[in-house]
Amino acid sequence: TPLTCPPYRGDAAEHEGMQQLKVAANSVSKSVAGAIAARLREGNPVRLTVMGPNGINQMVKAVALARTFLDEDGVDLAAYAQFTHIQISAEEEDQRSAIQVTLFLCNKHPGVLPAPNGDAATAAAADTAADTAAATGDAADTEGGAKTKEASEFKVATKTDPKATAGAIANAVRERTVCKLEALGPEAVSQALKAICIGRSNLEADNIDIIFLPQFRTLMLSNGRRSALEILIVPVLP
Repeated sequence: TPLTCPPYRGDAAEHEGMQQLKVAANSVSKSVAGAIAARLREGNPVRLTVMGPNGINQMVKAVALARTFLDEDGVDLAAYAQFTHIQISAEEEDQRSAIQVTLFLCNKHPGVLPAPNGDAATAAAADTAADTAAATGDAADTEGGAKTKEASEFKVATKTDPKATAGAIANAVRERTVCKLEALGPEAVSQALKAICIGRSNLEADNIDIIFLPQFRTLMLSNGRRSALEILIVPVLP
């Protein structure tokens, strides 16, 4: 079932009260999550700007943690991702590619969005799990995904092509199906978010928007339990 919150596109600066936060590779995800939750509770949308796989990974973990904080209030958030360009300094004329994520407070949608779970310890464990998986080869790439009754599921790894994943996302969303992306490690999480940005752009002509909702998930690998990020992609209709 598609969500009924209004689609968001365009310049986030058009929204009054927009709070802007920059997330870097050394940002503490729990601190960023607290800032996100506080600003959303005040009724202000939040825009996150981030560059690089490690920064993107910290940002997605922060959004996942913010969902757990908001869950205590009986509400959730809607996260919209898109590509943007930023100028690093006044001395540099060239702009660099970045990802912009805009967050809005919204009601929970039982039956569509599973209850978020996880904590700061789980977030920290995700990075350790990524290192182990990379060494053992447990984070294998998957070209497609197995459609279940609940959602279309796709595994995303370091070498996954974001454009291919974006195409799979768009096809599933056009069928009004919730998607799940599973990513283990910063590079994989980065590829997943790029795919969401591309998929969102591909769906614009269909007048369909999508939000992403990350949460922590425990995986059973050959060397034990590991924490990964599961990212739900939910269609939003006007």
